[in-house]
Amino acid sequence: AACAERAKTVIGNVLGKEAFIDIPPMTGAEDFAFYQQKVPGVFIFLGAGNEDKGASYPQHHEKFNIDEDVLEIGTMLNVQYALEFLNEK
Repeated sequence: AACAERAKTVIGNVLGKEAFIDIPPMTGAEDFAFYQQKVPGVFIFLGAGNEDKGASYPQHHEKFNIDEDVLEIGTMLNVQYALEFLNEK
């Protein structure tokens, strides 16, 4: 819960509060849950679709693509999350 709250704060500070969308917990095929048994963490979904760039197909679709401009945003969020975590200690 603390990791999720920190992520929510970071997203709000970096992108604005309207960028955060709370979704219910879900299961998937990720191994992330096994990591969280040892170390607390949070999993976020970073939207990478952009119809103008042909990036509007879901994962595993033969035409799947991402808008690579979102990689900068994802990096900013990761760095800011790490800084917030380290400054908390």
